[in-house]
Amino acid sequence: MPGTVTSGAQPMIVALPVKNPAGAGTLSNIHLYPKNYGIDKVLLDEEGNAATDTQRYEVGQPFTYQAKFTVPSNITSMKEFRIWDAFEGSGVVYDGIDSVTVNGDSSKDYLADFNAHSSFAFSGANTRWDYNFTLNDANAKAFYASLAGKTITVKYSAHITEDAVPDVAVGNKFYVNYTTDTGNKHELEDDSTKVTTGGHKFKKVSSTTGATLKGAEFVVRNATDKYALVAHDKVTWVDDRDDATTYTSGEDGKVVVKGLADGTYELVETAAPDGYQTMTKTTGFTIVAGSFGEEKNHRR
Repeated sequence: MPGTVTSGAQPMIVALPVKNPAGAGTLSNIHLYPKNYGIDKVLLDEEGNAATDTQRYEVGQPFTYQAKFTVPSNITSMKEFRIWDAFEGSGVVYDGIDSVTVNGDSSKDYLADFNAHSSFAFSGANTRWDYNFTLNDANAKAFYASLAGKTITVKYSAHITEDAVPDVAVGNKFYVNYTTDTGNKHELEDDSTKVTTGGHKFKKVSSTTGATLKGAEFVVRNATDKYALVAHDKVTWVDDRDDATTYTSGEDGKVVVKGLADGTYELVETAAPDGYQTMTKTTGFTIVAGSFGEEKNHRR
């Protein structure tokens, strides 16, 4: 049996004796594993439903998490109560808290009340946020007393940055920590579906010698004939390719495109390596899960 219990559990009913499923007789040893309760964290998909598979986004595209927790009936007698959320990886940051509702009633947003009766902070370059309830103030206690036993829903948004590594999924967890009036500390936690972005790799090579070529310049065009401008942790699709992000082949001839959503694209050469003419032929590619591990040759 674990030496420390860190969270509550749903009440369980156990009927004894328990029949041995592997043969005759009954079990002499029974292992019970209680599960956290009163807390639920999900990543919402585009339809507002809980996402079950890893979600893939382009850089800067916002997405929303939803966390629910039940306020303890003895909240006002506690020494500490706080909620927080943190990413478990790099390349994803929070934008802010969008709303706070009570018992599923979205007609009133309690966000302003929460901010007035707690301390809120971002930390770790916006990779974590923290609400610490104010429990030593009469007005705050009255507010939290009105929420005792009720379910709070917090919605908050985030986005992927240019630092994200394509196809590397990043998760996060929502936590509820509290300390009772007798000094007992408890922690509940729940995670959600992970997020990632997409990408692809290329190598600029000579079609006659197979040698790699450095100094070739490219832009990325999507299926609607717009060009990718990746800057300031955001992808903007522009009409003029001169305004787009330029990708240049290095000493090894390699070009790395990342931060894009799944879909079909073209690599368009805009400037040739020294001694060559610019190619009009493009290289089509598709970004899907796992495509960043692939490498296509762009031959002249």
